[in-house]
Amino acid sequence: MCLFHFVSATVCAQIIREPAYAGRYYPNDADSLRILISNYIQSQERLSDVSHVKVLVVPHYSPGWNLTASGIKQIEDTNPQTIVLISNYHFGVVGDGSFDGIAIDSSDLWRTPISDIPLDRVLADYLVDSDKKIIYESSIFKEDWTIELLLPFLQTVLNNNYKILPILFGNNMLIGGEINDNYKILSNVLNRQLKSSDIVIISNDMAHNFKGNYNCEESDRKLIRIIESGNCSALIEFQNHYLNLDEMHGNVISCGIDGIKTGLDYFKETGGGNIRTIGYGNSEIDGYFVGYGSIIMYQPK
Repeated sequence: MCLFHFVSATVCAQIIREPAYAGRYYPNDADSLRILISNYIQSQERLSDVSHVKVLVVPHYSPGWNLTASGIKQIEDTNPQTIVLISNYHFGVVGDGSFDGIAIDSSDLWRTPISDIPLDRVLADYLVDSDKKIIYESSIFKEDWTIELLLPFLQTVLNNNYKILPILFGNNMLIGGEINDNYKILSNVLNRQLKSSDIVIISNDMAHNFKGNYNCEESDRKLIRIIESGNCSALIEFQNHYLNLDEMHGNVISCGIDGIKTGLDYFKETGGGNIRTIGYGNSEIDGYFVGYGSIIMYQPK
């Protein structure tokens, strides 16, 4: 809502996306959160051959946060103007929350216990105007954790002069979903609009074994090799292969898979470079298995 004052100035109230998981998945006070994330970051090392990071793939589920930190560490003290954060919408896994397309948040700021982060509204408007598949749909961001959980890591390693753009693909990462080419739409626009200093971050956990009926680590290792090859077509073939396995239905091979496709395509179209896995791990809690990989796409020195 805009307020009109007698001095003819127009002041618009900013729309703020409040944190949905502070106090649940991470501390609700700034000091405790800074200490927690700083400890993760300080335990990691910078890679010696990295000149510029273009794309990161990092986990969001907290058992994988050491690997999240290993990826985010690689952009410490850099100066991106915009960081594009991409995943697949997670609430489509249950119920009828899935959608076909690419959603952009129309908020002005995302809040964490540490501070507020501004959104790149100019880039957001350009994306929405560029293709009918890209829409403003803020409602799906209110409860989705995939991007929120990464923000304190960014706030720990960067100054305050950057903006973010959260993006969620319609949920087709669940086995049984449909594969589409929406990632090409987003990649093409990002290729045209992002500056050389900007960074794309994919929020992604690897295999999720809900039913205990397949080898998650085996599929994770295959996925990592495909990502390292830079071959987006091979990634789609990999996804198609698992779509056709009966035992895979109801499980997930990669919960940010459209983001990974986007990252690979964007990386290739902007000149490529090196792709390297920083680390891999997994956790099993009460029979529920999740894999985590930290992968960097960069220009070498």
